[in-house]
Amino acid sequence: MAGKGRDAVQRNKAANFPGDPVENKFTLVQLLKSGEAGEMLLLKAHETEDFYVSRHIQSLNLSFEKIAKIPNEVLPQIIYTSEDKAFGVTTVIEEYITGLSLDLWMKNRDYDPVNDEMAGSLFLQLADGVASLHKADLVHRALSPANVMLSGGRNIKVMGLSHVTPKMGPYNNGYKGMLGFAAPEQVLTGRADYRSDVYSLGMTMLHLLGAGYNGKYKKILKCCIAENPSERYSSAVALKEAIKNCQSLSISRLMSILFLTYAVIMGSLFLINHYCSPTTALLAEQRLFHDTTAAKPASEAPQQEASGTSSGSGEASGGEQAPNSEKKVSLLLSVPGDSAGTEKAVNLVVNPGNYRTFAKAPQYGPNAVQLPQSQKLVLTIKNNTKRDIMNPVFKFIPSYMNLSQIPNPPNTVVHHEGDIVKCQRDINIAAGSSMTFVLPLAHAVLTEPFKASPTIKVILQSDNYPDVQAMASFKF
Repeated sequence: MAGKGRDAVQRNKAANFPGDPVENKFTLVQLLKSGEAGEMLLLKAHETEDFYVSRHIQSLNLSFEKIAKIPNEVLPQIIYTSEDKAFGVTTVIEEYITGLSLDLWMKNRDYDPVNDEMAGSLFLQLADGVASLHKADLVHRALSPANVMLSGGRNIKVMGLSHVTPKMGPYNNGYKGMLGFAAPEQVLTGRADYRSDVYSLGMTMLHLLGAGYNGKYKKILKCCIAENPSERYSSAVALKEAIKNCQSLSISRLMSILFLTYAVIMGSLFLINHYCSPTTALLAEQRLFHDTTAAKPASEAPQQEASGTSSGSGEASGGEQAPNSEKKVSLLLSVPGDSAGTEKAVNLVVNPGNYRTFAKAPQYGPNAVQLPQSQKLVLTIKNNTKRDIMNPVFKFIPSYMNLSQIPNPPNTVVHHEGDIVKCQRDINIAAGSSMTFVLPLAHAVLTEPFKASPTIKVILQSDNYPDVQAMASFKF
């Protein structure tokens, strides 16, 4: 199979970047998929060592060149596209996306419906991505849970872009969409418009929310999946605005409830102070303060659960409540060879030595220095739950530090997003087991070592658990 993938690259070596063959820019890693529709290859860029996917599609006149010009993070970044009219093949190179399709993600959840908070985030992202296609006069035609990727726990990517066609184009005919998610008019005639995408988008969200859904997006979804196209939103642009208005209304209602509660409490205090004895009023105020304080943890608990973020540990998100604090996902940090950091900790304090002896890094500032070549940060992840941690991603967020030149950990897909470094391995962390991940800090730069305390915030993200955080602080 790998030989067949290399042959595919060889056949398409005439597809050039300006002046250079594709094969001079990338190394073939492996063949990911092969079928009647074409081949999918995993590539690694020579200069950046980033991973990309090359697709060879047995079709011409596709819309990838137009999609590549759309600046939207919900759509995969397309860096190159060309057509070989002699062979009838379109070649596309796009970013490598890790994660799970929504249909597989729901299967792993045993089809447990998502809550309104999670649904709102996914709904808005999905509408935003499709809206950007509609603004460019393009129709997706194949929206379904199988063509939507969930990456990093909450980030959406709209896939299946080989089906995208101009709204009034000659190829918007004959394709009848994804079974169970295509609009009735598309199934009957093979033609689709913006409203057909709206229908498919609504059916995709119902797959996540369940057939008996009765939450705050019920009216919006009913409009999306109306049988008559004229009763749906005119495009995903209009749908996106409806979702945002619905979410704004929820915030307004919450503020109204809080204001009403405040008015009731203040009115009660006024009546007590004016119509009761001073002793009675004082006792009443004390009881009110005691009741309010006692009620705080109960009112804050749902917010913490909804936020999906904790310091050092996270609860399972699949509807299963851990009976005690041990049945959690934990993230601990340590630094090998440092007496101040040999013990693993959620909030780790590291003393790397006398910064005045470190190598200078003037390109990052007059006081900038590099950490020693041997410096490392060790992550220990313990999965004390009954489910595997799916597709773990480690996000490193530096403060008063620069990690742009650190070496890549072995067998790891690394992405630099501004100052942030994201690392991923295509392995899961089995239930009841642990994993160690080592981040090399050679060439890491401390920009102001004597003015501020440099830190690295570490976040563990996955497809099926809330985020887990830890912090490493460098003290001198």
